[in-house]
Amino acid sequence: MAKYVEYTPDVFAVQDGSVHIWWFPTSFCQSQLGDRVIGSNACTLITVLLAGRLHEFGILIWGYIDQPLSRMLVTSLAEAIVEGNDIHENLCKRGELFDVDMTVPEAIRAVRFKYPSLTEWIEKTVLETRAIGESLTQNIRKPITEFEHNPPADKRANSDLFIILVADTRSVLFCYQSKTSKITMMDSHCHLACNSGAVVAQVRFSDLNQLCNWYCAMCTQVFENGTTIAPYELAFLYIRN
Repeated sequence: MAKYVEYTPDVFAVQDGSVHIWWFPTSFCQSQLGDRVIGSNACTLITVLLAGRLHEFGILIWGYIDQPLSRMLVTSLAEAIVEGNDIHENLCKRGELFDVDMTVPEAIRAVRFKYPSLTEWIEKTVLETRAIGESLTQNIRKPITEFEHNPPADKRANSDLFIILVADTRSVLFCYQSKTSKITMMDSHCHLACNSGAVVAQVRFSDLNQLCNWYCAMCTQVFENGTTIAPYELAFLYIRN
């Protein structure tokens, strides 16, 4: 199983309003990284593994506009992609998956051997029937505010809040870091309509609505349905004591 990935390109940001966006080369995505020749359904596993790595290595995502994206973050994303694909393929070979698109609880169980303290904040899980363009910002903002002021009793003091958005069979990771007051979206899929592989986007927490609007617009450009995606799910993860 992959422990280290050498392919870590320098990726510089572009800016859309208050959103900083890092578009990766088309070869850097879950369906191609690691010399893959077939697609990948491992995105939920990849988000959980990436959350674990962000905590394990204490990665602060500053996202400076005039500097390449953190090499440690890029490496962690690459390793999460390769390892997530490996784990997913092994689960498929052993006949242990009910569906190739894993749920968040299934993905957490699959990596518990590696990140035993990563847990879901079950009470905050969102199963939303409204269109994503109408509801995503408020569904993310409220749990983040509570995480700051009334966190889970077993939350580790230095834990970030990890938010997995599952929409239209695709999972992406949001990470809120109180140390920087920023929230970052990380998407391991290929985005050929944008001439890109994976993508990372970041705003200050106060501009969360701009990040959510940008994400929905990007989905419209790449996957056509964009702001009308419904239903969707949000799962909130943290590191427990």
